[in-house]
Amino acid sequence: DRARSVFVSIHRNSGANAHAVGAETYVYNTTATDARAARVARRENLDTDFSLDFIFADMQKRAIADLTEQFAVRMQDGLVTAAHVEDRDVRRGPFHVLFFSAMPSVLVELGFLTNRQEQARLRSEAGQRSLAEAMGAAVLAFGANDLDAWQESAPEDAQEPAK
Repeated sequence: DRARSVFVSIHRNSGANAHAVGAETYVYNTTATDARAARVARRENLDTDFSLDFIFADMQKRAIADLTEQFAVRMQDGLVTAAHVEDRDVRRGPFHVLFFSAMPSVLVELGFLTNRQEQARLRSEAGQRSLAEAMGAAVLAFGANDLDAWQESAPEDAQEPAK
């Protein structure tokens, strides 16, 4: 039985604009989608030492890039539809936390702590439950619809989680 694994790194966003709202889902890419994605990656990657392992991890991530993108779209769509958050889209960036996993991996920014309404939702039990249920449903939908097809066609070594 092959491993059925995904990786979700859950974060809360912040920004200079107190009116910024919404969730965004990031996938690993050496090139950021735009300046905002590059800023978020720099903030998340503080004190990170990129080594030669990066080359191997990058090759591994490229092998599952399309699958990871599908996972990110499912996650973002689930948050927008089920948890009713504003859509800030699927974005790309060089996130250290994502590039050493051998499985579909996403970094999810659930909302802005610098926005009072979003902060209240993120801190409330009902808001947390809604976000957790939306993310869980997205993982299950991905596993039922996308991951099985990939596991049937992927090389054996691409299916095991990184150690």
